[in-house]
Amino acid sequence: MKPKPTAATHAFATLAALALPLITHTAVVGDEPTAAWPQWRGPHRDGRVAGPVWPDQLDADHLRLLWRVELGPSYSGPIVVADRVFTTETRDKKSEAVTAFDRTSGKELWRAEWEGALSVPFFAKSNGDWIRATPACDGESLFVAGMRDVLVCLDAQTGNERWRFDFVKQLKAPLPAFGLVCSPLVEGDAVYVQAGASFVRLNKRSGEVVWRTLEDQGGMWGSAFSSPVMVDLAGSGSSSCKRGRSSRGWTPWMAGCSGRSRSRRFAG
Repeated sequence: MKPKPTAATHAFATLAALALPLITHTAVVGDEPTAAWPQWRGPHRDGRVAGPVWPDQLDADHLRLLWRVELGPSYSGPIVVADRVFTTETRDKKSEAVTAFDRTSGKELWRAEWEGALSVPFFAKSNGDWIRATPACDGESLFVAGMRDVLVCLDAQTGNERWRFDFVKQLKAPLPAFGLVCSPLVEGDAVYVQAGASFVRLNKRSGEVVWRTLEDQGGMWGSAFSSPVMVDLAGSGSSSCKRGRSSRGWTPWMAGCSGRSRSRRFAG
């Protein structure tokens, strides 16, 4: 009797570039709505695609396969920036790999790889042990969140590592039981991520921590799964994220504050 298919039996994914509006625009984080897909859920992290009107049907009369490559297991979505497509994957249950493909031909331009495997609790095994977060790119640097609570900044052109922040080692935080799930948010000179059993703002050029807030116990019962978004609350330029059982909001200038006492709960 054949076993029922699970996420694990469908581990290997396929990246296909199609002749669609999403694949034909240029992209930089924070650009106009016509930008492509430089981060989780698109330019404004709202899942919206602007530009030409899509056809009523996505069939052979409206789609044309441009190229196709096989990938290893990953929960991460691909991102598109300028002439490149970036993907992440877990390889051989031992390491994490980031690959840059030529947007037009699908040719591999570079690959960066590091040890980064993590085994999730037994009750979540059927959902897979592979990398979770979708990377973000500002046109110059690529920010990748690895399973073992590490944020890696790569040169988008060459794949060379610019800096790395290991939240477990550098903040003495417990390893998240399900891995680092939050997709990094790039805004101005900062990158935001829920990691290290907390919410953290880092300088995107140096990797230094600017502030840290909303600390919890991490491990199995802490370490939020959500990704932050930027929102405009009465012109404040605030950010928001789901943290545990509540949603929190904060302003980017919160440097040095104690976190919970200065964060503003506005939902949940």
